[in-house]
Amino acid sequence: MLSLYFSRALARSDYVIARVGGFAIAILLLVLTPQAIVFIGRSLSAPDVVAELGDNLPILPAILGQGLLTAGLLGAIAVTVSAFTPRRAYATAAIIAVIVVPPIIAQLADEITRPELARWAVLASAQDVLTATNAWLFDVQPDSDAVRNAALPPEAYVATAVGAILILGAILVRRYQRISA
Repeated sequence: MLSLYFSRALARSDYVIARVGGFAIAILLLVLTPQAIVFIGRSLSAPDVVAELGDNLPILPAILGQGLLTAGLLGAIAVTVSAFTPRRAYATAAIIAVIVVPPIIAQLADEITRPELARWAVLASAQDVLTATNAWLFDVQPDSDAVRNAALPPEAYVATAVGAILILGAILVRRYQRISA
């Protein structure tokens, strides 16, 4: 079987796609497994299983969409940050900082600076972007004050998430193309 794998050289872009895809699939499993357990448990514990399935089927696209956005965005951030750090411990600390610090900055910008700047600063926070996409997909109010105060259209958050995934993927491809063979 290994001869099939090594029959041609692996392109650097293939490596990047495999690395990001593998990490995103791992995150997707972590995100969707509890959702699937709750979905199946609610359906099977109902007195009328078929009616309960019919009631819950309309939210499946929202669950899958939010899971894909979460896995893609957090996976792309983590893999990109780790590609530029020399050690695992540094990569772990940098990933935590990249995910934890921007919501704090967005909240501070919301309280301290001009409203127009704070309105757009929320897009720099992956956590706030995912909170906003979750609120939009499930038609609920967002938990974040910064997201509520920004009052941006939901499409801006989805476009930010997809754009960040694509940009981070391009940065990764460029990073691995620059490494000498």
